[in-house]
Amino acid sequence: MRDRTALLLPAIVIACACAPASLPPPDAPVPAGEPRAELRLSVDLDRARDCEEAFDLALYRDRAVDLVTWEPPRDRCDGRVVVVRYLSARTTRDAVLAAAARASKRATPAAAPPARTP
Repeated sequence: MRDRTALLLPAIVIACACAPASLPPPDAPVPAGEPRAELRLSVDLDRARDCEEAFDLALYRDRAVDLVTWEPPRDRCDGRVVVVRYLSARTTRDAVLAAAARASKRATPAAAPPARTP
């Protein structure tokens, strides 16, 4: 057992030393000036108590997804509208749409909400 540890330790040290140092830590804040875009989607989610959360977690796997917000009503999984804000320099609208389609039963771009009048 001790011999295995002696062999693994140098391999681990070398692997860590070869990791790219230029990547920011996973939870580093994104600069405010980084370009962002939004995609408003109409989605049907798999029926579950945590259907929103499962969808959110699937999208947040992509570090370029900045924020997922839901429009009311919150008591159902079908016919929902979600707005996904993403870092447009790091991913594309089509990639976000594809991720949303994988995480749901149906995901299609939704029309913009009607403009509010004062």
